[in-house]
Amino acid sequence: MNCPHCGQQIANNVQVCPFCGKFVAQQQYSAPQQQYGAPQQQYGAPQQQYAPPSPPRANLECNRSFIKFLLLTIITCGIYGIITYYKITEDINTICRPYDNKTTTNYLVATLLLGPITCGIYPIIWMHNMCNRIGDNLKHRGLATNFSASTFWLWNVLGSFIFVGPFIFMYKFFEATNQLAADYNTRG
Repeated sequence: MNCPHCGQQIANNVQVCPFCGKFVAQQQYSAPQQQYGAPQQQYGAPQQQYAPPSPPRANLECNRSFIKFLLLTIITCGIYGIITYYKITEDINTICRPYDNKTTTNYLVATLLLGPITCGIYPIIWMHNMCNRIGDNLKHRGLATNFSASTFWLWNVLGSFIFVGPFIFMYKFFEATNQLAADYNTRG
C-alpha cells in the first residue's frame, strides 16, 4: 500500500510511515495506485516563504536602425514609419511613466487626428515634448547624451535648410530611444 501523505510504498501493518514519519490510520490504507509526474522530493532544503512574483519586465526593442527605418518607410509609402513611431511612443510611455507620471499622446492621435485639426502645429509640439521627455529620462538614468527638444529644433527644423538635418535628427532620435530601451531592459 502507499502512504497517504508522501505516496511512498509501505508495509500493510505499519502505523507510522518510515519515509515521512507521519501517522498512518488503518482506514487510509489503499492499494498501490499509478503515480503520474515526477516523484516528490522528501528531504531537502527548507522551502522559502511565498513571495508574490514581480511583474514581468517588458523586453523593449533596442536595436532600431535609422537606415532600416528610412528604407522601409519609403517602400511602404510611410506605413512603416507610422507603426515605428507608434511603437516608440508606447515604449517611451512604458519607460518614463514610473519616473515622471506622464503619458505621451499616442502618435496616431497626434498626427492623424490632431495634426489636421491644428494645421500641423500639434505634431510639432508633440515631438518637442517627446524629445524633452526622452532627454530628461536619459539624464535621470545617468546615460550620457545631449538629446532634448533643442536637438529637434536645431537638427529637424533648422537643419532642414541644409537637407541632411532631419536625417541627423532621426539618427539621434533612434540612438536615444535605443539607449533608453536597453537600459530599461537591464535595470527596469
